[in-house]
Amino acid sequence: MDFTKTVYSMPCNREEKEERKSMKVNLNSVEKVKSFVNEVSRFDTEVDLVSSRHVIDAKSLMGIFSLDLSKPVEVEVCDKAKEPYVFEKQYDIGKLAGTIIEILLTSKEPLTFLYDEVTFEINDPFYLKDLRKQTFKSLTVYPIIENEQIVGFALIYSNKVKPVYELTNNKLLNLKRKLEKDFVNVVENSIKDMIWQEENQYVIVQSVEKEYYCNDSVKKALHLMNNNVDKTSSTYKRVKSFTMQMHKIEKDNLTVFYLLPALNKVDLDSGYYPISNINKHGFNVNFALIYARDVNSSIEFNKLQDLLTDYIDKYLPETIFNFYLSDANAIVIVINKQLNKKLQIELDYALKKIYHIVLNTPTDISLLTNLEEIVHYLDEVMPQSFKFEEYSNYLNSQNKQILTCDLNYFNTNKVLVKVDEQKVIGDVVISPIDNYYIQSAYDMFENRMIEEMDKIPLNKYSAPVFTILLTSTLKRKVIESLKKIITKYKNTKLIIHLPLISDLDTKTCFEQIVKLKNMGFVLIADSTIFMNIKKNICLKEMDAIIIRKFECDESIYANNYFNQDLFKKYYQEGMVVIYEGIPQEVDVEMINELSCIIIDKENN
Repeated sequence: MDFTKTVYSMPCNREEKEERKSMKVNLNSVEKVKSFVNEVSRFDTEVDLVSSRHVIDAKSLMGIFSLDLSKPVEVEVCDKAKEPYVFEKQYDIGKLAGTIIEILLTSKEPLTFLYDEVTFEINDPFYLKDLRKQTFKSLTVYPIIENEQIVGFALIYSNKVKPVYELTNNKLLNLKRKLEKDFVNVVENSIKDMIWQEENQYVIVQSVEKEYYCNDSVKKALHLMNNNVDKTSSTYKRVKSFTMQMHKIEKDNLTVFYLLPALNKVDLDSGYYPISNINKHGFNVNFALIYARDVNSSIEFNKLQDLLTDYIDKYLPETIFNFYLSDANAIVIVINKQLNKKLQIELDYALKKIYHIVLNTPTDISLLTNLEEIVHYLDEVMPQSFKFEEYSNYLNSQNKQILTCDLNYFNTNKVLVKVDEQKVIGDVVISPIDNYYIQSAYDMFENRMIEEMDKIPLNKYSAPVFTILLTSTLKRKVIESLKKIITKYKNTKLIIHLPLISDLDTKTCFEQIVKLKNMGFVLIADSTIFMNIKKNICLKEMDAIIIRKFECDESIYANNYFNQDLFKKYYQEGMVVIYEGIPQEVDVEMINELSCIIIDKENN
């Protein structure tokens, strides 16, 4: 037995695995930390705080401040806590010497001592005082046995010489377990009370009668008059709608909804949620999705939201719905009712010149369809009508593009070679990119591009060559990565690609290219720039142009007089031309002492 922690409180068997209960709490201010420590210090059980790999004593003020408190931390309470109300005290095992416990350690039978029989000095284990100085007539000591081991003792002092007790070991075990459980519950409830009052957490409790009780955070966020909201309240539907976005725990006759706004980025003041929350709509019955986009930016976003709200209030007054923001011009609604033909006609009239589409379950999409992916599809394609086959083809195309990015554009086995000298002048880290017509393809490429750029300073290159999206240079993160690269590799070459779907104006394009030039990069324009009449002014800052492989395969010179004049001008101005593939015979005359080619390393 382990008596190092407690006497009479029936300590945990340390050979057994302790069961621990846990919960999350925000301690993101000095006041909250102090309040938390004061609260848990009232109890004599083990309470830990866990953050990442760090575990500290929850009663240690300095220990808590050593953790990362910008994120919620986990509170762990030992499920085998000590009983706090009766016979509880902590001291070293050495202090048991000379107490009545010392002579009873091996006894598995109850023993009764009369006061008059205590003629020698022996201490009470709780006060560590001589039993002869205590006031009692008899003392009965009951061992508490679990799995054939003594796990504690119950000492009962009585004013009777022959007290009558009907105590069995099972009753004592039940008492022990109840006291342990009660204490754990006391600690848990105390901590839960703190969480309930936490202003950065939304909590809603629903009773079996479907009434709601909202904590002050929800009350403030939803502009409620009272914490209690029943079915007769005008705000009932608003609260019910909000619970659709929350995490849920069901226990006994209560349902607890909770949500950390900081983590979920819920914007209650504006009345909508981020699109990343859309799959948490909570509807397990048939519903409808309404997608609306102001293509021409002819209407304010709030006005669009008002139009949709008025439509729902007029034609769907008893429904539950949530707004989701796709981007600055698009809004999505998930509503717990299908829209029939009549309702869709009314919606057409309400939105008129606004692009919109309605998807019903289960006719258009299933209950399990990933709505976030559906919205991304509608953002990019904006089909006149939704056809699941077309949507499936879109997803397959997305997957194919991901594979293409992985296989083709991030291949370090290619080099840039000067044709006349057969000399390697650069390592191609990120190959030229295809001309895509959907935003997601460029997003995928950009994400991978940034990952590879961050790796470049860690690798050894003589002169890295990589493709960069001109639109990406507007991001601070990309510029900072470029600064690191040019600091380490002075001869870094950038292949500049302008996405075909980009709305970047000529002035901005030119300014970004000048910025890259001033940073010290060697700039190479692909056909998205040198074949773009509006952006042709950017060529004056370029050091070279690149002809893509598919452009070589189709012959860039041939009988196209525009191309002929264009390339003759490049040669006259000493512009370097880089070929990603082998030019056609008709284009051979375009190769001169300045020409370069991108080839595989093994062919070098």
